[in-house]
Amino acid sequence: MALKMLSVVMGAKDPKAAASAIGGVSADGDVSVIDLCRLLVRGPVPITKAIAAASKIECPAESARYQIQGYFYKCLLGAKSPRDASWFLSVLSVTGTPYPQSPTLAPLMVSLGDLLLE
Repeated sequence: MALKMLSVVMGAKDPKAAASAIGGVSADGDVSVIDLCRLLVRGPVPITKAIAAASKIECPAESARYQIQGYFYKCLLGAKSPRDASWFLSVLSVTGTPYPQSPTLAPLMVSLGDLLLE
């Protein structure tokens, strides 16, 4: 996380600009991954919405997968119904296998397709 923040502030002209730049970096990970998780936590959504949210992710697919796994693991622990638990387990299942190295988010997009186009 520290390296990510450092890379964000490297080009800042002054401390105020650096602080402003860090505002877009979450201590829990890529903000856009969290946004995708918040979209998916409601249950199945149209694939086009999921792809649009995922396309904003700036970290590698494998990093996003780790963050998604952590998010939905916590959701599973707090599931309030069998239906919710089933959905959270579905997300965990399609993101459970490590992704191959890729310069794109293609592995994540495949997981989204497997989850939402069943």
